[in-house]
Amino acid sequence: MTTNPKLLFLNSSKQKPLPNPYALAAAGNGYEFSIVTNSEDAQNFIKKTPELHTFVGNEPNSGLYSLLRSQNPKTNNILMTESPMDIYSRDLLNKEEQLLDHVIANRDGDWPIHDLRICCQKLISSDIFGIKKYLREGTPVHTVTVVDSAKRDEYNNRVTDFASSCRLSSYLSKMIWGISEEMLMNAIYDAPAAAGIERFQGLPRTTRVTLEPNECATLSFGCDGEMFAMSSSDPFGVLKKERLLTYLKKVLKRDQSDDIIDTKAGGAGLGLFKILYSCHDITCNVSEGRQTEIIALIEVDQQIRDFAKMPRSIHFYNPA
Repeated sequence: MTTNPKLLFLNSSKQKPLPNPYALAAAGNGYEFSIVTNSEDAQNFIKKTPELHTFVGNEPNSGLYSLLRSQNPKTNNILMTESPMDIYSRDLLNKEEQLLDHVIANRDGDWPIHDLRICCQKLISSDIFGIKKYLREGTPVHTVTVVDSAKRDEYNNRVTDFASSCRLSSYLSKMIWGISEEMLMNAIYDAPAAAGIERFQGLPRTTRVTLEPNECATLSFGCDGEMFAMSSSDPFGVLKKERLLTYLKKVLKRDQSDDIIDTKAGGAGLGLFKILYSCHDITCNVSEGRQTEIIALIEVDQQIRDFAKMPRSIHFYNPA
């Protein structure tokens, strides 16, 4: 007889609380879940449960997350927080790229439970790809096959024309254009270079590139009136979690001001900076050697404020 994977929630009174237990139960559907209210009880539970599948906590406790990593490196570690990265990074002793797999912005409204539900279901199912999961059922998803750098304007116009048809503000449409452009640049130049394809090594982004059939990327986008979702997908699958989180920390904390943006030829730093700056959630799905998908999510009714002060969700999925 098989048992459901175990999920532990830490709802500490020291931090902004998690959603109510009924919402947590819905998010944890398919799990055997428990709830504790302090880090001491969480540590005792973790020590007695080496097979813990997923942990969700609202307290950035470095000792607790270090225990999780040492007890079972495969446990999915999730922090739900209202703090921006510079705050929770300090509490985690600047080791979040080692200790965390997911960060969920604990903002007001429906976002936290929506994000948590999708995260838990992706973890339990290993079905990680696609933006449909983030949109209401039945929402059409539009796709563009990315073949030629000279067609970037055409690809971008497809996205922004769609955004206009959804009656999004000109400000949001401009942000969406920027995300689309950087996703395209990453898919056309950076991903093949990172995969080790020789003709892309050190190639300036101004050089025209026509992708081979086995190099082509896909740009997807959709909007359900509440969420605008966009993704780029390449066939290489080389992005690593540590590289992503280390770079995001550098950007969000601005703690290395002389080296915030990777500006070298073929570098993905500037693109990642612009994508992160323009959305509420950045999600990376990776099947090693096969596919990398970068998803940007925008809540259309929520203002996108200064990226250094606003909590943002950050996810990296790479099922074994």
